[in-house]
Amino acid sequence: MLATGAAVSTALAQVDREKIYQWINELSSPETRENALLELSKKRESVTDLAPMLWHSCGTIAALLQEIVNIYPSINPPTLTAHQSNRVCNALALLQCVASHVETRSAFLAAHIPLFLYPFLHTVSKTRPFEYLRLTSLGVIGALVKTDEQEVINFLLTTEIIPLCLRIMESGSELSKTVATFILQKILLDDTGLAYICQTYERFSHVAMILGKMVLQLSKEPSARLLKHVVRCYLRLSDNSRAREALRQCLPDQLKDTTFAQVLKDDTTTKRWLAQLVKNLQDGQDLKGKILLKGKKIGGLEESLSGVVEDSLAAEVSDEDDAAEIDEENDIVRRRPKKSKQRLSKELSDCVVYCKSVRFNSFKHSSVHSKFYEISSFTESKAKKHIKDAGAEFVHHNARQLTRVYPNGIRTDSSNFNPQEMWNAGCQIVALNVQTASTEMDLNDGLFSQNGHCGYVLKPAFMRSMEKQFDPDHPETRDGYRPVKLAVEVISGQQLPKVNLKEGSIVDPLVRLEIHGVLKDQAKQETRHIDNNGFNPVWRETLKFTIHVPELALVRFVVEDHDKTSKNDFIGQYTLPFSCIQQGYRHIHLLSKDGTSIPPSSLFVHIRIKEGT
Repeated sequence: MLATGAAVSTALAQVDREKIYQWINELSSPETRENALLELSKKRESVTDLAPMLWHSCGTIAALLQEIVNIYPSINPPTLTAHQSNRVCNALALLQCVASHVETRSAFLAAHIPLFLYPFLHTVSKTRPFEYLRLTSLGVIGALVKTDEQEVINFLLTTEIIPLCLRIMESGSELSKTVATFILQKILLDDTGLAYICQTYERFSHVAMILGKMVLQLSKEPSARLLKHVVRCYLRLSDNSRAREALRQCLPDQLKDTTFAQVLKDDTTTKRWLAQLVKNLQDGQDLKGKILLKGKKIGGLEESLSGVVEDSLAAEVSDEDDAAEIDEENDIVRRRPKKSKQRLSKELSDCVVYCKSVRFNSFKHSSVHSKFYEISSFTESKAKKHIKDAGAEFVHHNARQLTRVYPNGIRTDSSNFNPQEMWNAGCQIVALNVQTASTEMDLNDGLFSQNGHCGYVLKPAFMRSMEKQFDPDHPETRDGYRPVKLAVEVISGQQLPKVNLKEGSIVDPLVRLEIHGVLKDQAKQETRHIDNNGFNPVWRETLKFTIHVPELALVRFVVEDHDKTSKNDFIGQYTLPFSCIQQGYRHIHLLSKDGTSIPPSSLFVHIRIKEGT
């Protein structure tokens, strides 16, 4: 009985395949094509190898393209009938099958077949035949991006798909808007796509404007499905530092308040994305006027919040002052004093919330016992030793809890250490002698010049993740490693100040460009000096660098007065994060040694940034 059933099933399958072959052959004939299109479009889900059969059969793809081209005259003026729309959409459904199949996708892209669909996406008629035509055309592109293949994104970025999707997102039907937004979301989720959209103000502002209009419309006519894709697009844009700065100003208020609370009440994923978006855009302004205290604490944060800590006026805590730890300066090892008990006021203890001082034992110990509200302090030499011996572990440690680094005690001249090494390891609080003007303070001022000078900068995502590993000594091993090439043409200078106040003294300026970042990125180059011209020196020299971790790199422009017999004299400098650099022609307004502005002194440069290899 079973054998008979199996035989019947096999026979039916054979009949079906014979029918598939027959319909594919019938596509070549204009008389039989319409019925063949209809029957094959019905079978595209059940016949898994239909795409290769279509692609490798003679004349089939040409017949499908002929169906598409035949509709072009009905687009303008818009005279497309329902019958025409249904017929061409059956052809598009077969092309969607070819686009999504792993064996035919690359050839489909190489033949530039998606470009035949773009005239349909240009249409604006609201009639049902045109809506169906646009939606089915979007389905072909959606099938491509759904594969998450890099070659698909690379191809689409060479076409006009983004402005076409944005037009449909603004004025299409809800279903067409949803598919178009999904395509944009998939492009943004690719690193190359995100960088492309955020590369210029015009591209980003166009995307942000359309998304903003959609949020406003969704507040009036809610759609949970469409809103989900819109929120995901915003969240992905917030991963780019430039876009994040702009979104702080232009994110719609409806995404910040409770406008969509009812729509999303059962959608935990979108609610989580929305909360993460708001968190990503927090710029520290809500911390203004508040003081964060670091110190000893009775018990932990959990006990304080639950009221478990003792109610006495004071309690005993262990002396955990890091100054009592081993001091390795000048190879002198001091014996750590015995732990002593101190009386600590509960009121003072309660003021310490997120920065409870704890002694560091080892990375292994802290991975098991550390709390997010604890902070350990290191001298600069101790921190450097940990970076040298276990840089990746130090980064991972700093993804879990806070670290403070402070100058060695022997710096009696108030000199500074290089904070960049500590930032490369993810150390959050790097204490410097701010009273001493120095390159180190220039780096500090440059890093915190972003985010509205609020004193808070979010670390890159790969340094916040508990799942990913980042080793500052081996940046090429991290996920998403993409070096970039920076080319700066130093064109000219304007009204550079004198460094010698003697009458008749004229500077001989040169420009040095410094890259501060991970060890592989540390580099400097300089131009030639120009004799006796501080008013309008012209160099026209290009300085080129490869930057392996652009998220951590700082760029420092330095102008000096060349001296043949002694050390060059400082004229001015300007330091900024690489992530804040804009391409094109720029004026660099110079700062003095103590960080104050020296108008109208400036440099005129041209900046180019492209992906490295």
